[in-house]
Amino acid sequence: MYLKISCFLFQLESQLGGDYSELPKTVYGSCSTHSIMSYFEDVDLHIFTLLEGERNVEKPIHKDFKQLKREHINNAVKLLEYHLKEYL
Repeated sequence: MYLKISCFLFQLESQLGGDYSELPKTVYGSCSTHSIMSYFEDVDLHIFTLLEGERNVEKPIHKDFKQLKREHINNAVKLLEYHLKEYL
């Protein structure tokens, strides 16, 4: 028997499709990520994007500067606090 685990993927920009790059309060994800996650029943994967907008692979990330907003960092910290509070 395996324990259910929570995993967190924090990414600067998204190329996963769906609504990951829009930074909504509730993320619904994309068909491709739902398909992959369906193979792992015991893994609760939380994907959090820090920069708005899709990743443009034609431009190096250090030349296509996007502002990292304090609000997005705070939301990421709140997400971690919420899911990790049971271990305190």
